[in-house]
Amino acid sequence: MGEKLGNGSFGLVVLGRHIKTKTLVAIKILTKKHIKTLSQNESVRKEIGILKLCHHPFIVRLLDHLEDNEYIYIVTEYIEGGNLNDYFKNNKFNFTEKQAANIMKQIASGIDYLNQYGIVHRDLKPGNIMITQPNDSGIIKIADFGLSKILSPNERIISHAGTPNFMAPEILLGTPYNNEVDIWAIGVILFYMLSGDYPFEGGSNSEIYKKITYHSIQFNYFHWRERSDSVKNLIKSCLEKYMDKRIDIYEFINHPWFSEKE
Repeated sequence: MGEKLGNGSFGLVVLGRHIKTKTLVAIKILTKKHIKTLSQNESVRKEIGILKLCHHPFIVRLLDHLEDNEYIYIVTEYIEGGNLNDYFKNNKFNFTEKQAANIMKQIASGIDYLNQYGIVHRDLKPGNIMITQPNDSGIIKIADFGLSKILSPNERIISHAGTPNFMAPEILLGTPYNNEVDIWAIGVILFYMLSGDYPFEGGSNSEIYKKITYHSIQFNYFHWRERSDSVKNLIKSCLEKYMDKRIDIYEFINHPWFSEKE
């Protein structure tokens, strides 16, 4: 095990190297004494279970899972390019719609795969999406399934989860939801990538929540002057406040914007 890559809820992430193959890996080291409640333990076990289940080019790959009396080790592929939040900021959000379409197509493919297994991510955001290289050749990898749930097609939940700027109205209102919340989140990601702003911002979480729940989306910033009506339509379709009117992942993938940007 080598340098520290970051901190997690119950421990840290370090760079590792497989002794025999010399392959670089990421090792999440969870301290068991920090996992104090039953729900926290279930969250960790669920994340491991989901990673074991998933085998998809746009989802981070689990390589191993080990435990001793003090620690849980989750070994995944090492994604050298970092996360999308850093990638977006380092490029000053200066992306063409074609570049954005390439990234969003990969994210949507990963979400479509998760939907097939009934997995709702619930914390989709640029910081939880990795990229193999910080350039146009980079491959997207969805990561961090700590808040994820596995639901049947007709099952709904009402628990409050996610990151404020990316949370859907139904989460804030306590309305039973399923994978519709992930569609909302990818709409926020697309808006953020093309502008550097969140569609609903405020000085406090309560102000952000109020705008998410009650305010209409606006494209008034100067960033949107040169953007196509098609991408604005796609974002609006994702950020539809009523779940039953929001597009699903199939409609997202087949939206005309993607074919226009090929």
